[in-house]
Amino acid sequence: MQTVMALCHFCENHGPRVVMTTQSMRDSTQTECCGPACPISNSVMFPEEGNSYRDRHVDCLMNEVRDDEGRCMACSSFCDGSGLVTTDLDAGINYISSQVAVNERVCQLVKHACLRSLSCEVYASMPLQAPTSTMKSTKSISVPTPNARMGNFEDSWLEANVDEGSDGIILFGDDDHGYTLSHTFRLRDAKARGFQRWFSLIVICMDKLLITNNYEFFVSSLSTIIHQLQEQANNVFFMEQSELANECLKQASRASLLPAHFMRNRVTKLELDTSRSLALITANPNIFTKLHKQMTYVLRTQARLCTESVLEGVPTQDALVQLELERSFDEEMGSELSATDWGIDALQQIIALQFIARRLYQLEQQPLALEALLRQLVTGGQVLVKCDDSSFARQVLIAFAYLLPIGCVHLTYSQRYEHVFKYNLLACPMSMQIPADAGDVVIASVVLDEEIDSAETLQCSSFCDEFSPPPPHSPPSFLDSSCHSDEVANASMDAGSQASSLVLQDFARCRFVRFSAPSSLFVSDSAPAIVTRYKQLLLDNELGSRVLEAVIKNTREQWLSRAKLIYQLSRQKEGIDLKKVLHVVKCTQNDAPVLRFWQAGLSKVYKQHVLNTINSCQQVYL
Repeated sequence: MQTVMALCHFCENHGPRVVMTTQSMRDSTQTECCGPACPISNSVMFPEEGNSYRDRHVDCLMNEVRDDEGRCMACSSFCDGSGLVTTDLDAGINYISSQVAVNERVCQLVKHACLRSLSCEVYASMPLQAPTSTMKSTKSISVPTPNARMGNFEDSWLEANVDEGSDGIILFGDDDHGYTLSHTFRLRDAKARGFQRWFSLIVICMDKLLITNNYEFFVSSLSTIIHQLQEQANNVFFMEQSELANECLKQASRASLLPAHFMRNRVTKLELDTSRSLALITANPNIFTKLHKQMTYVLRTQARLCTESVLEGVPTQDALVQLELERSFDEEMGSELSATDWGIDALQQIIALQFIARRLYQLEQQPLALEALLRQLVTGGQVLVKCDDSSFARQVLIAFAYLLPIGCVHLTYSQRYEHVFKYNLLACPMSMQIPADAGDVVIASVVLDEEIDSAETLQCSSFCDEFSPPPPHSPPSFLDSSCHSDEVANASMDAGSQASSLVLQDFARCRFVRFSAPSSLFVSDSAPAIVTRYKQLLLDNELGSRVLEAVIKNTREQWLSRAKLIYQLSRQKEGIDLKKVLHVVKCTQNDAPVLRFWQAGLSKVYKQHVLNTINSCQQVYL
C-alpha cells in the first residue's frame, strides 16, 4: 500500500460511508484479477499523455471484499461491483477506483479513516482559501438568482447554520491504522436538511513522512477538487432555490387574503430528499469519472515527484582521503594502496587479522609479540613483513591496514629497504638485509607451510559459509528484472567467496618463524588503550566476523574523531593545555602518540577547512 484517496459522505440515512476509493496496484496484479474479458471504455483519458495510458471500465474487480453495508444513492458511486481503471503503461501501475477498496486490509483502513474524519476529528475554524493548484479547472456556468434580496438572505442563513469548526484540513492516525490527511467540506443541496451535505476527501498512507513531506501538494490538490465540486453544487442549488423561492413568495403574498391556517401546511412544507446522489446535486452524470481522473492525477503526480533514495550521509574521513588518493597521480605523495586493494571484502581482512593475531599470540619466542606489533602499528612505526611470496605478503599488509585510517597507510612490496617516512607497512623477500640506520622496526618473517591442519580447514569453510550470501526471501510480486539482478549478484558473490577461500587457505597455513621488535614496545604499562582494545577484539573467539568488522570500524572512527579534536585545538593561536584536552577525550599520555599519528588520516579538505576557519575568526577579532 502506497497512498489511497477516498471520497466519504455522512449519509443522513446510513451515517458515515465511503463513497469512492482510488488506489494504485501493480499491473501484474490487475491482469490476474481482471483478465482480458473486461470491457474497455475510452471515456477516461489524460489528453496530454494519451499514449501512456490505457483506461477501462471494469466490471470484474477483485472479489476479496464484499460491500454488505446498507446504502442509498447518496452514499453510492459504482454499483454492482464495477469500477474504473487507468493504467500507467510507463510505470506499470493501475489506478483503480471503486466503491470500496479491492483489498480487505485497505478497505478496513479507509472505513476507519472515514469514520474519524466525519465524526471524531474537529478542525479549528478557518475559511477555505482559493486553490492554487495547476490542475485543470472545470468550466462552470453562473446562474443569477431572480431575487437578489432573497438570495442574500439565504446565503447569510446558510453561513450562520454551517458548523465551520468541523470543516477543514486535519492530519491524524497511528502506526496501526495508518495516517490520514482529511479535508472535510460541505455541498449545498436544496432538498437536504439544512440545505447542505457533509463530505470529506481523505488521503491515507502507512508512512507518516510521505504525507508530511507532500503536505503542500496534497492540500492544494484536495482544495482544487473541493472548489470545483462546490462550484457545481452551488449552481444547481441556486437554480433550484430560485424556483422554490418564487413559488413560496407567490403563496406567501396571497396568504393574507385567505382565512387563517388555510395554506399554512402548503406554505411551510419542505420537500426533503436525503437520498439524492452526488451526480444529481452537481448536475454532472459523469462526476465519479471525473473524480477518478482527478484522484489518479494526484496519486500519479505524487509518485512521480517523490522518489525514495538511500542517502549515504556525511562522508567519513576515510572516504574523503580515499577520494583524494584516487584523484592524485603523484606516487611520491600518495600511498601505493590502490583502490583495488581497498575493494577487498572487509570480512576477508577480518578473518586474516584473526589468523595473524592467533599466530602471534601463540608465538613461543615472544609472548608479547601481538601487543608489540599492534603498538608499533597504531603509533606510526614501521612494520616489515619478510616473505618470499609477494602476493601473500601484500595480503598481510592489507590486513594490518584495516586497523588504521586510510590516510595513515603507506605500504608496498620492495626488493630493497624503504625508510619509515616513506612506507610504514613494508614487505620484502626473506634475503633482504635491514640497514643499521633503519631505526626501530618490527620485523616478522612468515613462511607458508605445504600442509594445513584440519581445524584450520574447518575454520576456512565456516568463513566461506558466512561469506556467501543468504538465499533470497523476495516475495513473488517482485519484478522479473529484480530477480535477474539478484541472480547476477549472487553469481558474483559466489565467485568472490571462492577467491576469498583460496586467500584464507594461505593464511591458515602461514607460520611466523621469526619476530623481532624494539624492547620499548614490550612494556605493557605504557601501552595505548587502543592496543588493548584491538588485542581483546582479535582474540575473542565468541565474536562473529561481521560483528568484529563493525566493532573495529567503530573503534577506528572513534579514535579518528579524537584525533580531529586534537588537531583543531593544536592549531589554535592561543596556547592550550593539551593534557586537559586529553582528559576531556578520555585519553592519557600513553595515547598521545596514537592521536598525533592518526592526524595524518584526516583529509586535506578538512585540514584546510579548520585552518581557514581559525584564520577568519582571528581576523574578525582583530
